Amino acid sequence: MRYVNFDTAVEMTKNGDNGIPVPDYTDLNVSTKVVKILQSYTNVVDKIVWRKG
Repeated sequence: MRYVNFDTAVEMTKNGDNGIPVPDYTDLNVSTKVVKILQSYTNVVDKIVWRKG
């Protein structure tokens, strides 16, 4: 079974059509943003997963 979306993505890439860049991912400090987001969930993970606090 072929997947239409996959085939479309492959054809677009072959044609050099990479789509429109997402502004959130074009910043130079994306890694820093991701780390801050993950760190902001520390309390939630501690409470729910590790049952702390």
